[in-house]
Amino acid sequence: MRQPLSVAALLAALAPLAPASTSASAPPLLPSGQVAAIANELSGEAAKRNLEGLALFHRQRGSPGEEYAYEALNFADGRHTVQQVADELSAEYGPVAVDLVLEYLKALQRIGVVE
Repeated sequence: MRQPLSVAALLAALAPLAPASTSASAPPLLPSGQVAAIANELSGEAAKRNLEGLALFHRQRGSPGEEYAYEALNFADGRHTVQQVADELSAEYGPVAVDLVLEYLKALQRIGVVE
């Protein structure tokens, strides 16, 4: 797979082909600041930085913690103890620590989801 050239690389490759200017007053095609800004926007490094930034917002859907968090909420009905909730979750998803269930239920209580 061929990688695209950046604007800066393209300009650098074409520079030797340009006729030598005898006049110092001839204006450039674009100011050097604009050329640098365009090269930065089109560079692979900028694309990689943008992708890395977007990846920070990605989360894997359907992870076991997410699934049993919803299930724990279903068992938080006032009839199950924290130990019973942990036992039910462990039976379905594998070992779940009681202290994690307690911490989760307390967090739900603090934000008013459960009483």
